[in-house]
Amino acid sequence: MRKWIWIIIAALWLLLLFMPWQGIPPLHKFLLYPNSVLQVEMEDQTKTLSNSRFPGLNISFDERGVPHIFAETEEELAFGMGISHAKDRQFQLEMLMRTVKGRLSEVVGVEGLESDRWWIKFDFENKSKLAFQQLQETDPQIAGIFKAYADGYNYLLKQQNEAQKAPEFHLLGFEPSPMDPYTPIMLIRYMDKVLNYSENDLKFSALKKHLSQSLIDYYYPLQSDLAFPIYPELSSNDSLDPQAGIIPYTSQSDFPQAETRTGGNNEVGSNNWAVAAEKSATGNAFLCNDTHLPLDLPGTWYEVHQVVNGKVCHGFSIPGTPMVISGYTDKVAWGMTNATWDLSEFYKLETNDNNQYKLDGQWEELEATTVQIPVKGQEDFDYTYFSSFFGPADYMEGELLATQWVGEKFELNEMKAFLDVRNATSVQEAHKALLGFGHPAQNFVLADNQGNIGMVTAGYALLHSRPQRGISLGNRKSNLAKFTHLGNRLVVLEPGKGWNHSANQQQVKSDFTPYLNSLFAPTARGRRISTMLMSKDKIDRDYLKKMHGDVVDGEWPLLKKMILESAPESFL
Repeated sequence: MRKWIWIIIAALWLLLLFMPWQGIPPLHKFLLYPNSVLQVEMEDQTKTLSNSRFPGLNISFDERGVPHIFAETEEELAFGMGISHAKDRQFQLEMLMRTVKGRLSEVVGVEGLESDRWWIKFDFENKSKLAFQQLQETDPQIAGIFKAYADGYNYLLKQQNEAQKAPEFHLLGFEPSPMDPYTPIMLIRYMDKVLNYSENDLKFSALKKHLSQSLIDYYYPLQSDLAFPIYPELSSNDSLDPQAGIIPYTSQSDFPQAETRTGGNNEVGSNNWAVAAEKSATGNAFLCNDTHLPLDLPGTWYEVHQVVNGKVCHGFSIPGTPMVISGYTDKVAWGMTNATWDLSEFYKLETNDNNQYKLDGQWEELEATTVQIPVKGQEDFDYTYFSSFFGPADYMEGELLATQWVGEKFELNEMKAFLDVRNATSVQEAHKALLGFGHPAQNFVLADNQGNIGMVTAGYALLHSRPQRGISLGNRKSNLAKFTHLGNRLVVLEPGKGWNHSANQQQVKSDFTPYLNSLFAPTARGRRISTMLMSKDKIDRDYLKKMHGDVVDGEWPLLKKMILESAPESFL
């Protein structure tokens, strides 16, 4: 009798494990240990890849999980980076790729629709495919690196068993997607979204209904009196001659859901600074980079040690690209902070009942595109957006607005710029390499093994004919703002003071600043870094550690001064 009881229990247990239960993943993938995603992995941390495209590639992981990749060629190195990112950041990359493609809803349900609707109107997947095809003709080396990176990622996917897949795939009930070679091009747009996209102009347009222009200028000045620029050397002679302005549009909506980015939001940026040989206690240059991106799990950065044909590079990559984004070689070092420019613009389109919009006095066709967005657990969602001279257009709070955004720029290849920086032998060569960096615009700090340092703000700025905030009228082609690369304009190499710094504040204190943005980060961080760098004749490692750990409230003295200057005498 007992024998039959145990047989019945075993049968019920197997039924429980393999029966599909609504709303939960298959239980056998978690509770049967030989196939469970919860089992402890006993795999050797040194990977030999004799059956791969690059049998000589060697990847080992140290006690901190940092990969050490030894390769003979750039493509072999990229293959190893693809394997490493697939091993450690597979689910993160899956969700990043789905986000930019507008395919989140397919695996997370209706909660992903808002994101999918926003991304899909830019059609970045098809545009990235086209950019990669062009790259195969214009720069086959970079195209080959991108393909090798995707091949490495997909190689590991094919080698994995069920237990080695990230638990999230089992919980959500879908399989990992293979990577395409255009993925590094596509995912740059995600960093653009994180670092520079904002809908501040929508709020500024609505604000005009509630405040007079004088009060708007008082609370949100185009340029702060407390400006503390990155490049004081350039501030006195850097200006533009404003031309005739564009007539702004005052919306009837307050845009309560707008994605705003204030000066305080830019505190998510970073600090960096460098010390030249003449101010260094060791006679060598120092470079420090403290990235203030949010603490996420998994994080944005991925540390890696690369050795290709004997050349060493150590630093941080970002899953989705084989390049080191912030790091050093035996010749140069580089780091960055966000430039915090306003790189998105919105245009109100005047339309008629014939699906047309007025441009330069003529009615132009609004090209409508309808896409079906797969939604997990529901029917596909039909979404329609429009194409215009100013960019993709969609309805926001009942207003048909076209969006112009730096993420749509495909002329430069940012990953090629990082490869060239890694191969540079001096700050001058590194600066030249960064002229190929398009977006998101960054303040790059540089140092080399000859003791020289530099700072260059590389990337596209979105410049109108004069500073303005709010929604623009999309009725004339001349109203379209122009993208201008500033890598040769905002640069100081080998500064005479022997040090430099940036902390997301404005680059220059001049009439040029409002063309870039009016909501930079507060200046307290930059002021404190500057004070500490000036306070010692010779700077050593211990002092740099002290700077990294320094905690001072630099905002209150500045705020106190403003309060005393602004408050009525009766309050003092």
